[in-house]
Amino acid sequence: MSHRIKTFLDHTAYYFNGPLFITLLLGTGLFFTIYLRFPQFRYFRRAFRMILGKEPSTSQEGDTSIVQAIATSLASSIGAGCISGVCLAIHIGGPAAVFWMWVNTFLGMATRMAEVAASHRYREKSEDGTMVGGPMYFMKNSLGMPWLGKIFAFGALFTTLLAGTLPQVNSMTKMLEPWNINKTVAGVIIMLLVAVVVLGGIQRIGQVTERLVPFMTLVYFGLVIFILSFQYDQLLSSLSAMFLHPFRTAPMIGGFLGASLQTIVQQGINWGFFTNDAGSGSVAIIHSSSKEQYSGKEGIMSMVEPFLSNCVCTLTALVIVSTGSYQDKVETTFDRIDIIVLQGNYRAHPKRLHAYVSDQEKIPSFQGKLDVREGKIQNSEVTILHDACLAEEITLFTQGQHLFNGTLVIEGGKIRAPQHLHIRGKSTLSHAKLGRYTFGGAGNNPLGWLTKLLMVLCFLLFAFSTIVSYSYFGDRALIYLGGGRYLVIYRLLFVLFVFIGAVVEATIAWKSAVLSCAMMSLPNLISLLLRPSDIKETIETQAGPKGKYKN
Repeated sequence: MSHRIKTFLDHTAYYFNGPLFITLLLGTGLFFTIYLRFPQFRYFRRAFRMILGKEPSTSQEGDTSIVQAIATSLASSIGAGCISGVCLAIHIGGPAAVFWMWVNTFLGMATRMAEVAASHRYREKSEDGTMVGGPMYFMKNSLGMPWLGKIFAFGALFTTLLAGTLPQVNSMTKMLEPWNINKTVAGVIIMLLVAVVVLGGIQRIGQVTERLVPFMTLVYFGLVIFILSFQYDQLLSSLSAMFLHPFRTAPMIGGFLGASLQTIVQQGINWGFFTNDAGSGSVAIIHSSSKEQYSGKEGIMSMVEPFLSNCVCTLTALVIVSTGSYQDKVETTFDRIDIIVLQGNYRAHPKRLHAYVSDQEKIPSFQGKLDVREGKIQNSEVTILHDACLAEEITLFTQGQHLFNGTLVIEGGKIRAPQHLHIRGKSTLSHAKLGRYTFGGAGNNPLGWLTKLLMVLCFLLFAFSTIVSYSYFGDRALIYLGGGRYLVIYRLLFVLFVFIGAVVEATIAWKSAVLSCAMMSLPNLISLLLRPSDIKETIETQAGPKGKYKN
């Protein structure tokens, strides 16, 4: 079943996460960068002054303070994606993927400003007295397209349930594996903690994120700087690998099989988009609850969020690249869904494997049965890849951790039977495992046990704050669809998906999340391009008083 879901997600992602989506995402950011006369430079200093309280307060009706709105917005961005997402981007696309994350961020800052200003301007007050807003209200009140708003709202509901829970909780349970915490037990605990916050509504969410975000970000910054102090001799070469060769295919290094230019660009753009949310419209929903009076000012402040989010991503990437942890083959437990068995022995032909994982060459998948004795596969004329890496020293265990003796049934390169096997071996790492390994002593870090513990703590707080922030998106989407009376049911369903995230395979969790975010973004990006003059007017006429600051 998992293999079928993965295949479906891969095929669907080709249409929703592929070249057309990337072109629309970057094209929208480029258009508003030029149309708004490079706001990334014009308003950058002022945006920081606003966040730091250097300008007069201009509060009016709303549900959250300006600081809480920003903190909740950052919480939705600085989550599992800033660690696990970056790990996955580098694992597949190599260090140069970081450059394309920054391309997405720079252009996304203009998109973020546009979507937040538009959503804040056209927000409304709901029947219960709370402020409701977001791209759907811009679509209804400015474009006169309430039907497009409904499409966006439905997409937002699915995104909150998939992107807001599955990868976050899945990564949290992966981080806890070294302490032998059962993922089902961990899922129940996380589910209960989320329920306490989510059922309290936006006020409680804002209070939690306002306290968590500054603390966890400062601790994480300090942790990264400490590790990099032992890797100072690798910093220049790491920065060079990330930023000076963005159009070069990633070379094979250590256990890393390399990547094509298309893979590098696609991984960088998609994961940059997933981590900063610029263009998805989700963060605009949070900003619409702010007590800020001026919509243009709210948009200017929000522009800094993708920048800060990507700073966290870059620090993570710098640690990974400088320590070389993404190249290391480490003994780990394999996820069956990430294993592919190829027909033929290619262990001595890494260039052909590089061509295969880069989609430049076809290698037939193995079909048939493999004999296993004392946990070892006897057929030497097969090659086993795990998560796009040549797997080595593979051992198979039964559920009771005894060495497996018997037959593996392989169909289309996938292990179909027996179902209940534990497979261990050496492979490069991705997702949360790579983050945990990197901060746990890779490179020259002499205090690996301590830095790993602190990183896991930061990660748990990052992911938790993201989860509770995403629940608010779904609340507002449901109200727009006329389902305000079902809010409690939605929140309980959201909490249930938190538990599902603990037990689902990591590959399915992440693929579902990225795909749902892209599908949610399509109506939002299109709507922004339909009425740019309205957005420009909002920013230029509702930027609010500047105090002593001269723009």
